[in-house]
Order: sequence, then C-alpha cells, then structure tokens
Amino acid sequence: MYYVFKLTFPLIIVGLGIFMTAMPLKATKKELREEPGQAKKTRRNGVIVIITGLAMFAISLFSTLLVL
Repeated sequence: MYYVFKLTFPLIIVGLGIFMTAMPLKATKKELREEPGQAKKTRRNGVIVIITGLAMFAISLFSTLLVL
C-alpha cells in the first residue's frame, strides 16, 4: 500500500503543474492577477513543477522496482 502513495503523490504534483500551465490566471492569487507578467511567471513555474513531479515519479518508480 505504501508503494501506491509513493507513486501517486508525484502524479498529483504533475497535475498541479499542468493546471498552473494550462490556466495561469486561475492559479494566481486574486491580488496578483492584474500585474503584467504574472501569468507568464505562473506558467513558467508550472513547467518547473511538472519537471520536478516527473523527476520525483521516476525516482520513486525506480526505487520501488529495486525493492521488489
């Protein structure tokens, strides 16, 4: 059961990154939505979150396969 959580958490992080990249204005705080360039920063951060989530998934997948 631990392996399910270990593999699911990075996929949730990737989903968050996809949301940030697809809808940057909804992912930004209401106070910061009017600032120019804020959507671009949110989209860039979303890509970084996706890359981090995929790296976490790869690490957890390989560590799970090594244990089994």
